[in-house]
Amino acid sequence: MPKTEKGEGKWAESKKTGSIVAYDTDGNEVLRWDLKEAWPSQYKIGDLDVTGNDYIEETYTLTCENINRKK
Repeated sequence: MPKTEKGEGKWAESKKTGSIVAYDTDGNEVLRWDLKEAWPSQYKIGDLDVTGNDYIEETYTLTCENINRKK
């Protein structure tokens, strides 16, 4: 988190390299995005209804210095 929000402001140390991969129902890779120097810049969680059977939706926003679609 930034120092203005009581964080340590160490963004450069938080950046990571990785991939987001989508698979078909047979487990075969169909899409791939390679991320470089990425970090989660936002997180949101949906409302919880303890009386229902619905899933909770989580949303992550990733900010990247570089993103390449490989497939």
